[in-house]
Amino acid sequence: MSRPSLFEVAAAAQLDALAKPALRYVLAWVAQQRTWASLPLARAVATWRFDALFLAAAVAASAPLVASASPALWHERFYGLRRVAVSNSNSGSNSGSDLGSKSISFAQRAASLAAPAAAACAADVFADAHAAAVALDAAQRTPLQRVLVAVYPAANLIGALLKAAVAAAYMFNKTGSCNLVDIVMRIAVVRMSAADYKALADDQSLPMLPDPSLLSSHSRIKNAAIIAWSVLRKFTSFASTYILPSSIFLFRFVEWWYAAEYHKLAQTQEPIPDPPDSVEPHIEGIPIPKDPSHCPLCVSEIKNPAMLPSGYVFCYPCIYKHVEKYGECPVSKLSFSVGRGSCVRRLYATS
Repeated sequence: MSRPSLFEVAAAAQLDALAKPALRYVLAWVAQQRTWASLPLARAVATWRFDALFLAAAVAASAPLVASASPALWHERFYGLRRVAVSNSNSGSNSGSDLGSKSISFAQRAASLAAPAAAACAADVFADAHAAAVALDAAQRTPLQRVLVAVYPAANLIGALLKAAVAAAYMFNKTGSCNLVDIVMRIAVVRMSAADYKALADDQSLPMLPDPSLLSSHSRIKNAAIIAWSVLRKFTSFASTYILPSSIFLFRFVEWWYAAEYHKLAQTQEPIPDPPDSVEPHIEGIPIPKDPSHCPLCVSEIKNPAMLPSGYVFCYPCIYKHVEKYGECPVSKLSFSVGRGSCVRRLYATS
């Protein structure tokens, strides 16, 4: 079996990480078009429902692929990767030449689906709990929230170091996967072979609905389940082969197009004046980090910066959720009774 490089595995993982914010951005844009679906979409994007719906959609998209003859998660299938079981005889070395081609068991397939979903759910809950604790004054925090605020930076650091250690072990052919759960479950990631691509093509050539002879001897409920699974499997196979690559290309093209237009516009305009001074911090507001590159809410380096009318800059996900929930700036306590989330302005260039 052909062992993929670290860059292929990292690119697949990055695709999985970028899918959620990209989908949230697209849904937020659709919600601003003032259609009948605008209000439900806006509420779903701004609340926990989006996280739950995305998690369910990701599991549903990967379930038929994991159950197929060439099991893989949706982002692994996009890069032509599949999952195999590491045989006991290869426990000493997981290099590309001795991984074997044994199909993964039911328990390994279940772990392939459940582990990423559980990790994403735990990360969201952990981040939301930390943001809620940071938004409170130190005297108002519960003992559990104080512990959470204290250990959150260390937990993130340990997680990053653990990922780096696993990636280094994979790069030096010590493991068959860059995922710790896969290593524990003895799962390796390899490139799809010609036989895998032929099986995929044969699967895509099957009709969407199952053969009626397969439905005659079952109950209505089981027949409905068979039809639903067949439709989901067919749609997932089609989407991973055609819709997903086309959507990513279109999204990147639009992103490049608007970026180019933004730079052209910036070159023709007068120099942008300096922003006004920020509103003074409120005595009951959260403290401002000493490092200006850190977000006051999550107390880590600002990612995807966004600013409020009060003049303070935060991570976009942190401040959007906070403003939607509390309707005020966490530092200055300046109230935004109208618009709330629309008061958040993304920063595309920082000095």
